[in-house]
Amino acid sequence: MFYFLGRPGLPVVHDFGFARSPDAPQITFQDPENLRIWDCLLDEVIASFGPPVQEDDIWPPYEEYIFQAPIPAGEPRGFRAIFSWNLLQHVEWI
Repeated sequence: MFYFLGRPGLPVVHDFGFARSPDAPQITFQDPENLRIWDCLLDEVIASFGPPVQEDDIWPPYEEYIFQAPIPAGEPRGFRAIFSWNLLQHVEWI
């Protein structure tokens, strides 16, 4: 679903974007390879991999973040994730 938060009488938008229904099961990811565009939300990526280690370009409605993913038997590996309206648009290893 798409949400839009504002306040009556004020021409200001407080928040907006895609969100899962409150009744939907919670989704978590173990591996960034499982992230699929148009299939996961910013909050789900943060819940799965922790907060971003770096905030890159922000150009509404797009947001770009760098995350660290734990790799079995190795050093954590970074990946860049780009979101639009909180919905994943692109993932790449860095």
